[in-house]
Amino acid sequence: MADKFIPFILIITSSLFAQSGPILVNYTMSHDATTYTNSHKIVAHGSYESIIYITYHSSDSVFYTYSSNGGGSWSTPVFVGLGKNPAIDIDKNNNHHIAWTRFVSNNYEIFYDCIEDINPPVNITNTPGNSTLPDLIVDTSLTVHFTWTENVGASNQIFYRTYKSGILGDTLRISDIGDNNQSSISIFDPYKLYIIWGCKVTSPSTRYYIFYRFKEIGWSLKDSLRYSSCVCRCPSFDFSHGEDVFGTCWEDSMATGNLEPVFYGGNGGTFGTSGRSRFPVMSTVANVWSYLFVQEDSIDILYRLYYFMSGWGSVRSLRTDYNISEPVRFPNCIGDKLVWTQGNNAPYKIYFMKFGYPISVHEGNKKRNEENLLEIFPNPTSKFCVIHSTQNIENIKIYNVTGVLVKGIEQIKSNEKNIKIDLLDISLGIYFLQFNFENNKIVRKVIIQ
Repeated sequence: MADKFIPFILIITSSLFAQSGPILVNYTMSHDATTYTNSHKIVAHGSYESIIYITYHSSDSVFYTYSSNGGGSWSTPVFVGLGKNPAIDIDKNNNHHIAWTRFVSNNYEIFYDCIEDINPPVNITNTPGNSTLPDLIVDTSLTVHFTWTENVGASNQIFYRTYKSGILGDTLRISDIGDNNQSSISIFDPYKLYIIWGCKVTSPSTRYYIFYRFKEIGWSLKDSLRYSSCVCRCPSFDFSHGEDVFGTCWEDSMATGNLEPVFYGGNGGTFGTSGRSRFPVMSTVANVWSYLFVQEDSIDILYRLYYFMSGWGSVRSLRTDYNISEPVRFPNCIGDKLVWTQGNNAPYKIYFMKFGYPISVHEGNKKRNEENLLEIFPNPTSKFCVIHSTQNIENIKIYNVTGVLVKGIEQIKSNEKNIKIDLLDISLGIYFLQFNFENNKIVRKVIIQ
C-alpha cells in the first residue's frame, strides 16, 4: 500500500488562505450573474489549471470569459446567446460546452453549444412546458449529459437527455412525484453518472426530500439523502468526472427553521451560522482538501477549508477577510477557485479568487526559523532541484497533491548541506517535499513544469 503523510504537530494559522486576493473578472447588469448553484460556472485545465473559463449572464445574454494565467487577467467577454443561468463543462480534448435557459416563443427552453465547434446552438428541450436551470457534464466518450427542471401540468419535474456527434438522445423523466427543482449532475467514482434534486410533496402532509438516481447500465430507482417536514432544497454536486468520491450539499432549515448549509460526502464539514444561509457549493480534491462556500443573508459569503493533516479550519467571512464593503453573493467553485457576484447597484461586478491548497504550517517563530533552515532552488523546476540545509537531513519524501508517496530519498550523506534531487522520473505537477530531521519535519511545495 502506498505511504501517506504521517501527521505531525501543526496548527492551522490565519494565513490558510488565498495565494491572491479577489480579482475583477468583468461587469454585469444582473445581480445574480453567477447563480444558480446547481450548475457550475467555472472550469479549469492546463498546466496547474492555469486556463480558467467562467460563464455568466448579464440582463438576458449569456457570456463566457477566460484567463490563461491562472486568473490574473481575463479576456474580453464573448457572447454565447440570449438567455440566463448558464452551466459549463470541459471535455478531455479541452472543448468547452455551455447550456443555458432561453426564452423562445413565449416559452423557456434549454439551449446548448460547444464553444470550439462551428455548429449553431441546439435546442435540447423544445417542449410545451417551461424548461429551466440546466446542468451538464461530458464523459470520456464525449457524450454530453444534460439535466433540467421542466413544468409538467401543475408541478415541476426533472428530465435528462444526451447529445453526441450531432445526435440527441431520448428524453427521460427522472422524477416521479411531487414538485421538483434544481437538479445537478456529476460523475463520481467508480464512474457512475448521478443526478440529484430537491422535491416537495404536499399530500398527505408536506415533506421535503433530497433525491438522487445514478446510471450504470440503466438508471437506478430514486433514493433519498434527506427527507423532513422542514425545508431542504437547492442541492449542488461537487464537480467531478469520475475521479472523486460522491459529494453534495444543500440548504436545510432542520429543526431551527433557519436555513443552514449541509455538506454530504467528501470530507463533510457542515457548519451552522447565525444568519440565513443559501446556495451552498463545495469542492473536494481527493479527500485531501475541501472547500465549502455559502451565501449568508444575501450580503456575505462564508467559507471553510479542510486539509487532511489538520482537519477543518474555522468558518471565515469573505467580506471581513478581504475588506470588501459591498454585498457578495451566489458563490460557485471548482477546486480551490471561487467566482461570485458583487455590488449594490448595476453595473454589478464578477470577481474571482484562488484560495490555493490550504497547507498547515508551524507556529510563527518556528516557521521563520524554517525559512532560514532550508532553501529549495530552482522552484518551479523542470529537471532537478537543490536543497540547501543548515542541519542534517535524514531523509526526504515526495508526495503528490493527493497525499500519496511518489518518491523517497534515503541515501543522504552525513553533513551534506547541498543535496541535488533528480526529478526526471516524476510527472509534471504540484508536489510536497517532506524533509525529516532528527527532531523536526518540514514540508515545502515544489512545482515541476
